[in-house]
Amino acid sequence: MSQPHVPHISTDPETLQVRFFQEHDIATLEAAINAWLARAPRREIVEIRQSVLGQASGPRELIVSVWYIDG
Repeated sequence: MSQPHVPHISTDPETLQVRFFQEHDIATLEAAINAWLARAPRREIVEIRQSVLGQASGPRELIVSVWYIDG
């Protein structure tokens, strides 16, 4: 029985990179990420993390980190 192919993801700091996006508005955040992705369509996304910074009663910042390898 053959094993499924598991892609090798480099953890070499010269290869793996991270890009942070931070916005108040989700539509603006989405537009920024899509524009960044469109500039390098061969970019390989390794991991995406998201969080919210702020307090329940105050303004919030949406933060997304995209870990990637330029292709």
